[in-house]
Amino acid sequence: MKSRFLVPFLALLLVGLFAISFAQPWYARGDFNAFDTSAQMLDDGVAPDATASDGIFTVDVFSTLGGGPGHQEWKAADSGWTTSYPGQNSRIYIAAADTTYTLTLNTNPQGDGWVPDQNFVSYSPITDVEDGPFTAVGSYNGGEWDPAAAANHMRKAPDGTFFLYKEIATAGTYEYKVAFNDAWEIQIGANGWEDNASTTMFTTTVADQVVRLKADPILGRLAVDLTPDLSVKINELNYDDASTDDEEFIELYGPPSKDLTGWTLELVNGNGGAVYAPSPIALTAIPADGYLVISYDTATDICDICLSGFTIQNGGPDAMRLLDADGNIVDALGYETRDGFGGLITGDYEGPLGYKGACNNGGWDTNNYSLSRAHDGFDSDDNQIDFTLLPASPGISNDTPRGLAPAYVNNFDDAAGTSYPDVFWGYYVDPFTTGPSVANYPPIASPQGGNFAVFSDPSGGGDVSTYMSEAIDNVILECYAYINPVVLPGGDAEYWSIIVRGETDHVYNNPTLTYNAQTGIIWQFKHDDSGSTLTLEQKVANVTEVVYIEQKMDVSYTGWQRLRVEVEGDTVTGYLGGTYGTTTAPVTGSGTTRLVAGGIGFGFREYVTDNVNSTPWLCLDAMNIAEIPPAGVDDWMMLE
Repeated sequence: MKSRFLVPFLALLLVGLFAISFAQPWYARGDFNAFDTSAQMLDDGVAPDATASDGIFTVDVFSTLGGGPGHQEWKAADSGWTTSYPGQNSRIYIAAADTTYTLTLNTNPQGDGWVPDQNFVSYSPITDVEDGPFTAVGSYNGGEWDPAAAANHMRKAPDGTFFLYKEIATAGTYEYKVAFNDAWEIQIGANGWEDNASTTMFTTTVADQVVRLKADPILGRLAVDLTPDLSVKINELNYDDASTDDEEFIELYGPPSKDLTGWTLELVNGNGGAVYAPSPIALTAIPADGYLVISYDTATDICDICLSGFTIQNGGPDAMRLLDADGNIVDALGYETRDGFGGLITGDYEGPLGYKGACNNGGWDTNNYSLSRAHDGFDSDDNQIDFTLLPASPGISNDTPRGLAPAYVNNFDDAAGTSYPDVFWGYYVDPFTTGPSVANYPPIASPQGGNFAVFSDPSGGGDVSTYMSEAIDNVILECYAYINPVVLPGGDAEYWSIIVRGETDHVYNNPTLTYNAQTGIIWQFKHDDSGSTLTLEQKVANVTEVVYIEQKMDVSYTGWQRLRVEVEGDTVTGYLGGTYGTTTAPVTGSGTTRLVAGGIGFGFREYVTDNVNSTPWLCLDAMNIAEIPPAGVDDWMMLE
C-alpha cells in the first residue's frame, strides 16, 4: 500500500519546497540602504505590488544620489545572502537625485525565448534609459566590443524594446550583450541588468544568416530571432501629389503570393509620434506580380488595398513602419527628417537620418516622381541611400525601362523655349533651351555651338530637376557647364550640383546648410564674393564623405568647361576640362565609393541682394548620359 502513495507524496513535497524557496523573504539590498535588509520585497498585492502571490516581488526605494547622472548598485537577496539575483550586482541608472524607484524581482519561468527566463530584476521608472542608446556588442560582428560603435546601435520599437538586424557571414556560435549610453556603466546580459553582464549565446547554421538581436530595457532581458522574415519591403511612396491628394500610394514589394495575414502597416505622425488613421492597415497577400499597392478606394486602377479616406502625412518629419504578425518591425521609412525627428522613434526609420529629403508634387497618372528604392527590394538599412526620386511606378518595377537607357544624348539645339518633361522633370520649371543672346544667360555658345539648356527657374531662387529614367548605377555623364566668371557682390552666392548615383531632394537649398539633403556622386559648384570652387564629392544627406577633385575656378576655368564623371562598381573618376569624349583632362581625380545605387539629378540655388545681379543659373550643353553595362551578376540586390 505504501507504494501507491509514495510518488504522489514526494511530488507534493518537491512542489511545496519549490514554492517555499520562492516565497521566502526577499530584500532589495543596495547602495541606497548599505545593502541591508530594510527594503523587503513583497508579493502581497499592496502597492507597489500589483497582484498578490503571483511570484513577482516589489518594493519602493528612495535614492538620494547627489550630483547625477550616475548609478546605484543593488540586487534581490535573502536575509543571509544564500541566494541573490542577479549574480553580479544590478544597476539603476539615475539622472537626478531624490527619486523613488520601484524594484522588482520576477521569479516566474517565462518560456518565451528571452533570457533570463526567470529570477530577473528590473526597476521603474526607466525614464533615463528608455530611449537608449543601446549598443549590441559581442563576437557576432567580428568581435566588435566597442559600446559606442554606431553601426551596432539598436533601434527602438513601439513597445519600448530595441532591435538590431545583423548579417552573420560565417555559421557558428556567437555571444552578445547590450551596453547603454555608449559606455560600459550599465549593461544587459544573460542574467538581466547586471554589472559586467554575462553574454548570451546563439548559433547560426548557414553563411550570411540574418538575425534579429533584441533587448528589453523595461525588464532587462535579451533575445535572438534566428529566422526573421525580412522578405517584404516598403518599395515606393508617393505622399503629396498636387491639388486634391487623390493619387498618393504606398507600394510594398515581396515574394509573389506571400501571405501577410497578421502583418500591418502603421503610418506615424512625427508631430508626437502617434499612429494615425487609417492605420494600422491590415495587409493581405502579396499579389502574383510581387507588388502590393495601398491607395484610395477611387484609385482602382492601381490599388490592391483600396481605402476610403486614405491619406499620407506630409510636412515632415513623418514615417511608416511595416510589422510582421508578431509585431516586429521588419522595415521602416522616415521622410522629411531634415529638421529633426520630432516624435519619431529610431525604429521608425533606417540609418542615422532616415530620408532627409522630400518628394512633393508627385503623382502616378502624370509624368511625376515618387520616393522609390533605387531598385526593387534594394536595402542597405539606410533610407538616405536606399531611396531616390524616380518616375512614379505603382504596381510595376522601379527598374521599368523609361526609354532613356542605355544612352541619352542631347545637344539642346531645339528652338528656344523647348522643354523635355519626359526626360527632365523640374520641380518648378522643366529644363528648357535658350541661346546666348538672351539677357542673364551665358553670353557665348558652348564649344558644341547653337543653343543650350537651362536647369533653373528663371524667376529666381532655385530649382531641381530629376532625370526621368530608372536608376542607372554604372554611368558616364558628360556635358559642358557654364562657369560664371563674374565676381559677385558681398552677400551674393550661387550653388549648383550635378548628381549621379544619388538624388537632389526636391528642395535644393544652400549646400553649406544642413537643410540640403543631396546624396550621391556630385559635381558641386560654389560661387560667392570670394571666388568659386568646383568639387567632385561623395555626399550622403549633404555631408561630404569623399573628395575626388577640388579645383579653385580661377579665370582659366571660367566660361564653358567640359565635365565628365564615370562611376563603375565602387570606382569614381572625374575629368575637368580637356577634349569632349576623351579620358584626358587638365584636372582629374578618382577614388572609391560606398554608394551602390541611385538616380541622376540637377540642382541650382542663388542668393542675390538685387535681381539685377541675377546669375546665369545652371546652363548645360552637349549632355551625354550613358549606362556602363555591369560585369557579371548585379550585386545591389540585398533582399534579406
